[in-house]
Amino acid sequence: MGSTSELKELGTPVIQSFEATPAVINAGDVTSLRWNTINSQSVSIDNGIGDVAISGTLPISPTTTTFYTLTAKNSLGTATARTQIIVQTPSVPTTSTTPRILLFISDRTTIMQGEHVTLKWNVTESSIVRITPIDSVNASGELRVYPTETTTFTLTASNSAGESTVSQKITVINPAAQEQGREYQFSPECCTG
Repeated sequence: MGSTSELKELGTPVIQSFEATPAVINAGDVTSLRWNTINSQSVSIDNGIGDVAISGTLPISPTTTTFYTLTAKNSLGTATARTQIIVQTPSVPTTSTTPRILLFISDRTTIMQGEHVTLKWNVTESSIVRITPIDSVNASGELRVYPTETTTFTLTASNSAGESTVSQKITVINPAAQEQGREYQFSPECCTG
């Protein structure tokens, strides 16, 4: 910082450079503002940054495309410079192939109430895999389930190109209902004399 007499000889502030390196980033990445001024008593940058050194570097990570203005001042005047940081949102790769369900099976299709079955599945080229009435699952795996009544489990795999589905029906037998059915089927003999 120069004295008043020195400033009168040198003149108003001069911003030799003000730039972002790199000037284009992806969301979440970090870039740096770099600047160099001469004959300045104070230097500031807007967008919430505030006062900074006469020359320097500042790492920042804006979330959206932003213009930054650097202001250099002394008692003789003010100089400003502007730079832009472009923030890109990475595009999600698209696919033209619908998901492939390579496997969706259960170890049994009929069980007694209280027993379990194991569902196994394997899916490729899918961004979301869901089994109803369960929930979202990994692209491959196995799961032990205890249905209390006859249930159809549906695997749905989806991506930007579409979705694929496969279902497995598990029949649950209720022993109490079977016994009740047998009682209804019994007809006592009637004798006439």
